[in-house]
Amino acid sequence: MISVLRFLGSYRLNVACDLLTHTGMKLDEIARDTGFEYDTYFIKQFQAKKSHFTYKV
Repeated sequence: MISVLRFLGSYRLNVACDLLTHTGMKLDEIARDTGFEYDTYFIKQFQAKKSHFTYKV
């Protein structure tokens, strides 16, 4: 069974993937809009959980 916190973190990172792919938002905006207070923590979590994600500029 998945914990609520783990589910919420996973959901927020999935939303961030969508925003990175489909919007022109800046990384700090995405971090803030997905509930991460600090963009540095967002980046750390994103890299740890979404290392397979590819983003093209």
